[in-house]
Amino acid sequence: MGGERNLKLLIDRIIPAQNADRDVLESALVQAFANGNLKCHAKDGKVKWQWQDYLRSTHFKLKDTR
Repeated sequence: MGGERNLKLLIDRIIPAQNADRDVLESALVQAFANGNLKCHAKDGKVKWQWQDYLRSTHFKLKDTR
């Protein structure tokens, strides 16, 4: 199943649980998915969603202020 189809299923599950405005939620999640901030991992018929963690990225280093 493609990422877009899995995204629709995610949206359909979240809306009733959050009592959220469908248009607002769908717009935010579609944009996050399109930008690569929300990742879909599908394996063996199971789907896992994960936010991109930029703070743990090797490209981002905090300056040591000690």
